[in-house]
Amino acid sequence: MSTDVATDTGERFGFIAGDPALDFVNTVDWRLDEDRRTELLRDYGDLVTWAELAGVVSSAEAEQIRREATGDPVGAEAALTNAISLREALYETALGARDRVETIDDAYRTAQRCGHLTLENDIWVWRDVCVDLSTIRCRLARHVVPLLTSNAGKIGQCGDAACGWVFLDTSPRHNRHWCSQAMCGERNRSRRHYRKARAATVHAPRQDS
Repeated sequence: MSTDVATDTGERFGFIAGDPALDFVNTVDWRLDEDRRTELLRDYGDLVTWAELAGVVSSAEAEQIRREATGDPVGAEAALTNAISLREALYETALGARDRVETIDDAYRTAQRCGHLTLENDIWVWRDVCVDLSTIRCRLARHVVPLLTSNAGKIGQCGDAACGWVFLDTSPRHNRHWCSQAMCGERNRSRRHYRKARAATVHAPRQDS
């Protein structure tokens, strides 16, 4: 769970999931706590910043997309809404729900129409037809389907009661419990230690003077 102060450089974003699509899911802080839940993608600019940091788009592509967003704020807002819809569908589907699969299907079909295979230096590569406001969502959608079909069983959720961040569990025993040992892991260990110490104090025999 990210606790960094939001900055223009995107320091509030965490990249601990081991997969860009799951890092995208984690653009919500304290997902499971109604009172503390925080949306990190406050506007389309935040989405572009996240995508650039995550490697979903290059720096040059990010600048191109920002220019288009400046010229089309209504379109940018709609693109952000669509991206967040995909994010929430992935979160629910990754954890076993079935009622949001259609959202992923639709996004994937749209994404397939946004690009094509091309031969470059004797290697087949996928290239987008153009870079626009929908590029980030399209690239994420193309990544989500292989993630779900190949690694769904490795997707885990942080054991903290409020966090809600998800990750790809590649640990040898598949027993990863926390989004980050340094954040949720340490906080919960400290909490358990405090409770044990307090319980020991409460139940300690009274010493008569």
